[in-house]
Amino acid sequence: MPIPRVASQDHSDDEAEPAGAFRVALGNLVRREADDESFAAAERIWSRVRQMFPQSRIEKISELFVWNETLGGGSVIRNWDLRGWQLNVDTNLRGEELDYLLLHEFGHVLTLDLAEMTLLVDPSACATVAVDISCANVGSVVDRFTTRFWSVEMAETATEPDGAEALYEADPTRWISRYSATSPVEDIAETWTAFVLRERPVGASVADEKIRFFWVHPDMRSLRAEIRIRSGLDPFVG
Repeated sequence: MPIPRVASQDHSDDEAEPAGAFRVALGNLVRREADDESFAAAERIWSRVRQMFPQSRIEKISELFVWNETLGGGSVIRNWDLRGWQLNVDTNLRGEELDYLLLHEFGHVLTLDLAEMTLLVDPSACATVAVDISCANVGSVVDRFTTRFWSVEMAETATEPDGAEALYEADPTRWISRYSATSPVEDIAETWTAFVLRERPVGASVADEKIRFFWVHPDMRSLRAEIRIRSGLDPFVG
């Protein structure tokens, strides 16, 4: 039985306007619409993106929108042509808060890549996890994670008013954060972030098992080490 459809990772206010809009060309920002202050903020944010992640991993980011405290953090949205992603970041984020947000959004780009998904005209035909007009491939990271850690009933509860809060309060040891209880894809992104930032867990909680889900993959461990080195963290922790 398929998991209920998951909405896009766009959490912005539809009526709000970004402080600056940029396209990414050859790894550099090209100003589309922004004043000098917003351009400086975007350059600061994009510089951190390039510092933290290898170019081969960020080349799918084709646009950067910066916002003045209207977004609640950030988001990624698949572009209309489905070839890249729009990264949205609040300009007030700095330091560890910015790094956490970037890791979380990168988790979406990593796990919802088209290599992991199949485009569908009718998302109701998806037998795994539907995200907008795409469906997680059988055996993909999203499919395996959701099959292991989510039930259909849990996913349905998460879509209800206050449902995510109820899931979290029912068993906090199951979740990386309160936000991770909002949907399978947010749970994966939060777990990926914890996998990069935390030591390898030795506990028996479901949250610990979720983090260990990423540890079993050599390519994920290598990527974790590279990101930690580039971010100024000890790559051998864990």
